[in-house]
Amino acid sequence: AGVPELSWSGTLEQAARLKAEDMIKNGYFAHTSPAGLTPWYWLTQTNYNFIYAGENLAIDFTESANVESAWLNSPKHKENVLNLRFTEIGIMALDGPYQGRNTTFVVEFFGKPAFSQVAEASTVAEVPETKPKTDTTKPKIAGVSAETTKSEPPVKIIEETEKPAEKFISAQNMDAVEAPAEENSNLSEGKPISAWYMRFIVSPTSTIKIIYSIILGFILVAMALMLSKEYQKHHTKHLIMGSMLVALIGVFMYFINYSVSA
Repeated sequence: AGVPELSWSGTLEQAARLKAEDMIKNGYFAHTSPAGLTPWYWLTQTNYNFIYAGENLAIDFTESANVESAWLNSPKHKENVLNLRFTEIGIMALDGPYQGRNTTFVVEFFGKPAFSQVAEASTVAEVPETKPKTDTTKPKIAGVSAETTKSEPPVKIIEETEKPAEKFISAQNMDAVEAPAEENSNLSEGKPISAWYMRFIVSPTSTIKIIYSIILGFILVAMALMLSKEYQKHHTKHLIMGSMLVALIGVFMYFINYSVSA
């Protein structure tokens, strides 16, 4: 209660795709790439100007539903996912090789857009340029170095948690301005967190289970209609075939649940 709904951001989704593709291409699973690119680099590549941003990484999960379940079952990750700082979210899951095996990389970006100050920016542009202090600083919090480069905004790391298959980091853009209270309250109003077809794409197991459930429903309705009519000999064959299909679908769904939980 009291937690604003996160809006789906196509820009954050694109940033998540770029990060996932880079991890697959360069064979790493970390917030910072071997080339030194931080999560904020991918946000700048998609022109996402943020005041707060966070990145969740996961690997070896079969679908996004399992990732969300694992994150929300962890009190710390649940706090991160429901963090009131964030108003938008974008997720991408891609398959690729890692350490000699094929697996699924999941990248989840959280963000809160920075307050736009176009008018003030045009006025300040006439002032002689001075080099900001933050250009050369490398603040370190909890052992994390937030390097500021020309292609990345100067950030302060807020928190970081790491597990073998799950990683989270969040930061504040030191150059950005937070939106006023009134505008800030409207940032959470937007599209639902994801469309139904997006959930189908990133959750194949859930999709298969839904399809099987629909087929099972049709079979049970057909069997019930046959039983409600006057009994005839040929109904016996149909009922036996229907029962076999029900049993077969039940076996398939059992193995699906077993493979997901394994």
